[in-house]
Amino acid sequence: MDLLEATRPAMAAFCLVALVYKLLTSSKAHRDPATMALLAVFASGAIAWTVTTPGISEGLERRTGLPNLSTLIMELLAAVVLSPALLVAVITWSNSPAEAKRKRRVVIARGSAIGAVMITLWIAAAVKTPDGTEYLVQNANRPMVIAYLLVFELGFGHGLTVLLRLCWPYARLSRDTWLRRGLFITMIGAGADLLVIAGRLISVPALMLGYDPMAWEVALGIVSRLGTIGIVLGLLIPSIAAQCKNVTAWWRDVRSYQALGSLWRDLNRAFPEVSLLNGKVPRRSYVRVEEMRYLLGRRVIEIRDSWRALRPYVPDNNARAETDLTHLAVEAAWSLRAALAAKSAGWAANEESGASRLERLEATDLDDDIEWLVRVGRAYTATQPPEDRKVLLPATN
Repeated sequence: MDLLEATRPAMAAFCLVALVYKLLTSSKAHRDPATMALLAVFASGAIAWTVTTPGISEGLERRTGLPNLSTLIMELLAAVVLSPALLVAVITWSNSPAEAKRKRRVVIARGSAIGAVMITLWIAAAVKTPDGTEYLVQNANRPMVIAYLLVFELGFGHGLTVLLRLCWPYARLSRDTWLRRGLFITMIGAGADLLVIAGRLISVPALMLGYDPMAWEVALGIVSRLGTIGIVLGLLIPSIAAQCKNVTAWWRDVRSYQALGSLWRDLNRAFPEVSLLNGKVPRRSYVRVEEMRYLLGRRVIEIRDSWRALRPYVPDNNARAETDLTHLAVEAAWSLRAALAAKSAGWAANEESGASRLERLEATDLDDDIEWLVRVGRAYTATQPPEDRKVLLPATN
């Protein structure tokens, strides 16, 4: 049991990390009831495991003179905050706004009533057992304690039961792999906590029949911790997976942006009027997913516009029947170098020139366009102008 008590700070830290993560990744959270509910779940877990940590719980009870106050706080948070908050989140996700608003009011009212009854029964029971979280089990033969136990466990269990019932169909039908996994893990956590509730309820008849409920209290403590981990982790996994996808996409865009750097810079020097930003980009834009995507898209557009403006200087010997994209990218890079050299040298422009097949204008979307231009950009950075100076002649010659 002492070993289990020593895990309470770790559990508190786990919930606190979840709370901080959700705060940092949720924009305008105050406008979304589901997000606020998740924040309440994580905050209640962090506070509950903190106040029941041996050193803190003893200090709290010594200052207030109220025995088992820390355990009461933990149980109030479970039945009055955590359980209703889980319901609020699921209700918000699974109902229309108007219906969800009505159901949320019912859930909050029920939770408040349960809290008031729990406090009343706790005061009436006046349990003074100094052993902390086991005081309910050790006094499960007293009517007031039995009443308190039933109100607490059933109030806490109601939210978990509804959570299981609502998560199951979504977990089976969801096409999002990580959402499905998160829902299943949440269900496992809720199931673990329901096992703890069942074990605590069984302690009442067990004590009456002469059995010692403390015999399985360690096992219930382990299952309780697994329940908290399952619920918190399950609720976070879809968000973490989405953030990982965002980071992966951001890193891919950063690398593509850098790969286009040399090509864009030379084209921008030749046609500075094409650029809207003129190199004036705040540093913070490079670390934001949406802004990095915009910068990459803007760079692609400017390369395309400059390439189009450069057509009159593109050599006419760039129409080889080549299908390998790597070779085509190298050929396109050489062609662009030749065209830039011709423009810089003042060669006459061929105003009748059209689009080259090397431009690959048949790209179906931005991602295809980026992929091709990145190939060209890397080839442009890696290659030097060809030794055959005829390639540098403008198309009019």
